[in-house]
Amino acid sequence: AVDAQDLIKKIKRNSHAMAETDVRYYLNGMLFEFEDSHLNLVAMDGHRMVIDKVETDHQGLDNQSIVPRNGIEVIRKVFGKVKGQLIISVYSNHLIIEHGDTTAILQLIDGSYVNYRQVVPDKFSSDFKVNVAGMLREINKLTFDKDEPISYVMLQGKKEYVEIYNSRTPEAKTKLYPTFRESFKMDTFDMMFNVEYLKEAFKTLTTENVLVSEASGQRMISMQEGNFRVMVMGVKPANKI
Repeated sequence: AVDAQDLIKKIKRNSHAMAETDVRYYLNGMLFEFEDSHLNLVAMDGHRMVIDKVETDHQGLDNQSIVPRNGIEVIRKVFGKVKGQLIISVYSNHLIIEHGDTTAILQLIDGSYVNYRQVVPDKFSSDFKVNVAGMLREINKLTFDKDEPISYVMLQGKKEYVEIYNSRTPEAKTKLYPTFRESFKMDTFDMMFNVEYLKEAFKTLTTENVLVSEASGQRMISMQEGNFRVMVMGVKPANKI
């Protein structure tokens, strides 16, 4: 069993990272991975990835099920306002969720999910904490154009700060300093990101300050708070624009 509102809250938080019409059909849904006493929720589309965890009492259950996008919507609509425990069962190619007299039977996506753990770098080049609202404010300020929206933003790691600029007017730069010096480990990097993907990732965060990790070798950044991790992949090296 899982707490209904905990599951619904985390499904809502993670849904943006699901693919919609990807030829890699297994990405057009969310992975429900039962592992020991918790349920891992994973969504990815090749540009971003979200990993979250829900506590369960399914001791010893080891199973991976891919719930399609429309199945995720059913869970949100049917169980969005209920309180208490949801009973989840897996039968062959179906996931069954029960709460009182209400039962949802969801057909699963056939096949195996990508090994998402291999996507997470073993080691990050940089770790630093930033203010979430401050980061969003600077990104919005640098990329706002009412006539022709700016699609890409660059993050450039320096020794003491992160420099942010957009793809159209790189001379207009702003500096973002880490919020806590004791958490600061900066390597130089220069990466370009899709503006909407980056903003969406920061909007999923609930804490005032968040740990940002950077792996320039794999062109990605990761934000983590507790068991929740959201990653955004860079588009291409900024120096090749």
